[in-house]
Amino acid sequence: MPVKLLLQAGVVLAATVLFFILSAQPAYADVGGDLKFTISAQSGGGAVSGVAVSLACTGGTIQGLGTTSATGTLFITPAAGSSCGAGDSYIDYALEKSGMVTYITLPGGTHETDELNAITSTMLYQVKVVVTDQEGTAFTHSDLDTITLNSIAASTTLAGASLFGNTGSAIILAVAENGYVVATTSNFGLTSITPVSSTQTLITFASSTGVAANIGGTATNTVRGLQFSHMIFTQRESDSAPLAAATVSAGGITCNEESTSTGTYFCPVLIAGDGGTDDIHILLDGYVKDITGDTPNRDGNAAAVATTTVSSIDFSHKVTILSAVIGTAVTPAHVSAGANDVDCLIASNVAFCPVLLADDDTVAQGFDMQSDGYASTTVALGAARSASNTAQQAVTLTASNGIAYGNVVTLLGNSNSIVTGATVKAGDGYGTTCTESGATGVYYCAVPVAHTSRTVQFVKSGFTTRTADFGSDRASSSTAQVTLSYNQFSQDQVGGNSAVKATPAVTAIKLGDGSGTTITRDILITFTGSNLYRYKIATTQASLASAEYPSNPGTPVSYTLSEGIGVKTLWFQFMSIDGMENAAQSKSISLVAPADKTAPPVAPVEPVVPKAEPKISIPVVPLLELKRVPEVITLISATPIVTDFRPVAIATLQEGDLFMIEDATVGASVYWFTGGYKRPFPNEKTFMSWFPAFNRVGIKRVMKDEISFLAWGPSMPYKPGTRMVKVPDDAKTYNIQADGTVCHVKDEADAAKLFGKTWNKSIDDMAVSQFLGTYKIKDACIVA
Repeated sequence: MPVKLLLQAGVVLAATVLFFILSAQPAYADVGGDLKFTISAQSGGGAVSGVAVSLACTGGTIQGLGTTSATGTLFITPAAGSSCGAGDSYIDYALEKSGMVTYITLPGGTHETDELNAITSTMLYQVKVVVTDQEGTAFTHSDLDTITLNSIAASTTLAGASLFGNTGSAIILAVAENGYVVATTSNFGLTSITPVSSTQTLITFASSTGVAANIGGTATNTVRGLQFSHMIFTQRESDSAPLAAATVSAGGITCNEESTSTGTYFCPVLIAGDGGTDDIHILLDGYVKDITGDTPNRDGNAAAVATTTVSSIDFSHKVTILSAVIGTAVTPAHVSAGANDVDCLIASNVAFCPVLLADDDTVAQGFDMQSDGYASTTVALGAARSASNTAQQAVTLTASNGIAYGNVVTLLGNSNSIVTGATVKAGDGYGTTCTESGATGVYYCAVPVAHTSRTVQFVKSGFTTRTADFGSDRASSSTAQVTLSYNQFSQDQVGGNSAVKATPAVTAIKLGDGSGTTITRDILITFTGSNLYRYKIATTQASLASAEYPSNPGTPVSYTLSEGIGVKTLWFQFMSIDGMENAAQSKSISLVAPADKTAPPVAPVEPVVPKAEPKISIPVVPLLELKRVPEVITLISATPIVTDFRPVAIATLQEGDLFMIEDATVGASVYWFTGGYKRPFPNEKTFMSWFPAFNRVGIKRVMKDEISFLAWGPSMPYKPGTRMVKVPDDAKTYNIQADGTVCHVKDEADAAKLFGKTWNKSIDDMAVSQFLGTYKIKDACIVA
C-alpha cells in the first residue's frame, strides 16, 4: 500500500477520535514553526539521504514535505494557508526510501504545529542475515569470505549479522566461507519486498541439520547452517560400530564430533588443504592410530559435502584363540584384557580388545580367556604400546600355548599299551565327544561346566564298551584340567563277548592306629590295595549288601563307632573302575574305657553332709563389646588331625578354641569360644567358610555337665569376604563385612568387583530368623 494511502487511513481512523478533543480546543494561530527531520540507519549506519517525508494532519490533507539531504536532514517551515494549515494538528508522518523499511508513526495523540520542532528516526535495512554453521557456531560478517544479496554486498553489519538495503528485486542470497559448503537460498520472502515494506526480512542460518537447505518461506525464515566441507564416518573393525569421542583431524584441521556421539565428525577442511593422501588421522585410546583415510579434492567452495568413511579401525589388541594340543579354533565365552580387565569383543575365535595405554602392562596382565568346557587361560598382551602406535598388538595362540580343554583322558589297555581310534564321550548324556591328539591315546574333552555327570564312555570296535568317572567336577573359573587315566580298556576275548575286568584286591585295612583298640569313637580308617575305586562300610554284612557306594570316595575315612564299650565289627566291600566287586570282608576294633587314674580306696570315714558346689563362673566381656568377628582364629592343620575325644573342663578353654559337647554325634553343634561365650556355628556352610574341613582343626570335647555354665553368644557369621547372602521376600543381596555386619550390594557391577565374574555362584540363601539373629544391617556397600 502506498505511503499516502497508509497515512490517509490513519487520518480517517484518528479523525473521529480527535473530534471531541479538537472541538474543545481554540484554533491555532497560523504562524510558522520550523520542523526538522533527522534520519539515520540502524546499527550506526549513518545519515540516510533521499528519504521522502510525508505528514498527515487533522484536516485530512497529506502534505509532502520533501526529501532528506546528504546529512539525513530535512527542514520545513509550514506556511499559513498550506494544506495543513491554521487550526490543524499534525497526527503522523511517514519515512520512505528504497532498500529501507518504511517507517510510519502510530497515532498516539495530536501535536500543534509549533510543537513539532525536531524529529529523530532510525530506519531499518530491508534484509537482516544471521549465519551459524550446522553445529551452532556463529559467524560475524567479517568471518565470511562472501555474503551477497543479488550479487550486492551488505550495506552494513551488525554484531553477528549482515544488513542489506537497495536490494531491488532480490531473490538470491549467497554465503561462502573457506572450509564450508557454499550456501545459496532464494524466495525467502525476498520477492515480496516492496518500496513500502513495513517489516524487516530476517533470514537465519540455524544449527539444526534437520532444517532444509533451500526452501520457500515467509518474511522470517530459518535455513540450515553452513555445512562443513568434509564429513568423516568412523567404523571400528569386526562389528563396524562407530568410534565415538575420538580425536580426528583432516587436511591438518581438527574436526568436531557430531553432538549425538555417533562417530561422525565435521571437518572445515580448507580448499588448499584437501585432496591429500593419508591425511585423515583418527586417535582414540584403546585403538590403533589410524592414518589410512584420504580427504577428497573439492572444487572450491563446492555446493556438496565431501564424505569419507574410514572403516576397520583396529583395536589396540587382538587375540586369536586355538585349543591346546589339538590346535582347533575355540570361540570363548568371555575375554578380558589389561590391568582393568576390559571386556573384549568376540567374533568367532578372535577377541578384539580396547586396552587403554595406562592398562597396557605386559608383565602383570594379559588376555584372560574363559570358554565353557575349557580351563581358564591367561597369556601375555605382547609388547607395550604408545599413543602413536599405528600397529596392532596381535597374539595368536598355538597348540603349545592354547586354551586347555577342561577334561583329558588317557586310554590304555590292560598291558598299559595306548588305545587309539576310540570314540570317547563324556558329560550329560555323553553329549561331549572328545578329540584324540593324533594317535597318542590321549583324548581331550570340552565338557560344559553345567554338566553334572562325571562319567566318560569308551567305545571301539573289538573292545568291550567301558565307562569310568572323572575324580572331580570343574568350576567355571578353574584354571586346571581334570584328568583320568584308564588302563582297563580291554579287547574282547577270543570266542566270547567278555573281557578281562579288573577286580579289587585289598592288601590291608587299618582301623584307628592299627593297635586293635581305641578309647574314642571317632577313628580314621585307611586301606591299601589295587583297583580300589570305590568302597562302602556297614556294621553288618546284611546292611552292607544294601548300602550304596559313595560317589566321591576319599581316604583316610573318618568314621564314628557305635556307642558302648566293646568290640566293634565293620564290614567292607570294594568296587573297581570296571564295576567289579570283591567279596565282603570284616575288620574289628575294641572300644575301651580310658585308664582309671583315681586314687586307691581308703578306709571309710564318717559320712559328712555334702555342701553345694559353687557354680562355675567364666568371666565374659560385656555383650555390647563382643566383636561379631573373633580376632583369635584356631590354627588350621595342613594334614588331617586325629580328634582327641577326652572331655575337658570349660575352665581350660582358651580364646579361639573350637569345641563340642562330649559324646556328641555327627551333625552336633560346633562352638567357638570367644570373649567367654559359646558361639554356635548355625550350619556346616558357615563352618566351612572359616575352615577347609572338620578334620583340619582341633575340636575339643567339653564336659556335658559344665557346658551349660558357658554364656550364650551370638551365632557365628560367615567369614567376611567368602559369601554373599539372601533371605526370602527380600530382593536384596548382602555382603558380610569385616566387622560381621552386612551391607546391600547395589548391582551386578559391585558384586563382580567383590567376588569376580562368577559372583552369582557365591550367594547362599538363609532363613530370615537366622539372618536377623546373626547380622546387623548397614547401608549399601561402598565398593571401590
